[in-house]
This record gives sequence, C-alpha cells and structure tokens, in this order.
Amino acid sequence: MTDVIMEEVWKRREQMLQKHGGMEGLLKHIEKLEAQQARRGKLITKPSRPKRKATTASKRKTSSAK
Repeated sequence: MTDVIMEEVWKRREQMLQKHGGMEGLLKHIEKLEAQQARRGKLITKPSRPKRKATTASKRKTSSAK
C-alpha cells in the first residue's frame, strides 16, 4: 500500500530537481526566493493608522456600563 501524498511529494521534488539542475541549483533557487521575500518585507510596510476617536454612541455605551 502506497501513500498517495508522499508519492506526490516525491514526484514534485524530482521535477524541481530536474528543473533547477540538481540539489545545488534548487538550493540556489530557494536562496534567491528567500532574498526576494526579505526585500519585499523591508520595502513594503503598512502605514500606521491613526487612532479613531470614540463616537458619541460608543461613549454612551461605556459610560452606561459603569
């Protein structure tokens, strides 16, 4: 009995190894992807959002809850 998921994993691994010319080529490709991801993380930042002021309705809720 074979594990279908493991068969697929091994198949994909072999395809990637062939595409990138072996283990060293695959590792270089992964390092390149990691470097791109790191650059994206540093360049793309979310601007901080200003805090919202409480509305009259929310003030009423908090004061009535006391």
